[in-house]
Amino acid sequence: MMTGIAGFLLLYRRRKPAFILFCFCILYFLLASTPFLPNYLINKLESQYSVFEPNEFHPQSNTVHIMVLGAGYGVDDRLPSTNQLENSTLGRLVEGFRIYRQVPGAKLVLSAGKISQPKTQAEVVAEAALLLGTLPADTLMLTSPLNTFEEAQAYFQCFGGSHPLVLVTDATHMPRAMQHFQHFGLCPIPAPTNHLIKKTYSVNWISFLPSIGSLTRMNKVMHEYMGMLWANIWN
Repeated sequence: MMTGIAGFLLLYRRRKPAFILFCFCILYFLLASTPFLPNYLINKLESQYSVFEPNEFHPQSNTVHIMVLGAGYGVDDRLPSTNQLENSTLGRLVEGFRIYRQVPGAKLVLSAGKISQPKTQAEVVAEAALLLGTLPADTLMLTSPLNTFEEAQAYFQCFGGSHPLVLVTDATHMPRAMQHFQHFGLCPIPAPTNHLIKKTYSVNWISFLPSIGSLTRMNKVMHEYMGMLWANIWN
């Protein structure tokens, strides 16, 4: 977008740089709006960690913590709490609940604070977890964090590294989340969910056309790579 604007401003003064910028803009649009590059980059993120299998998990001691990271919500008292969660948050909670059901004595740790909503995200997710069947005594909350780094920091400050920790977040977000938790000396077991790349048996020529879906995926993957770059610089 900015490249296109810069090209327009240069159009009447420097035609050659303007032409190069416009060509770059068109090339980027084609790469970002068709599935090839976004799907390749997303697959590079999602393939780093396998799906968590509770049957293969045998903690030696202590209560297992299953931490579900926040991903957006909107408080609306007309709706059940499960319907107040963004799709990504709900998907993470469902995966956390699946693991909770299969790991005896586990507790759900639900995180994320609020900016302008009357309730924190952790509170709404906790209400949704209770609706799914989580026991109140097994529901823990971290109500102050506003991003992934703060979630890792809040968990470390509250619980340290004394509990086996299973970390639940989007598969695309998992590499960055692991980076933040490892920064605090934690060694969580990844439990990725909400995978964007799924095996499909019906591919046709329409699948390869430019689409808003591909642009959305490209935006998501660039957000993750920029986040990891920021973590490498500042952590």
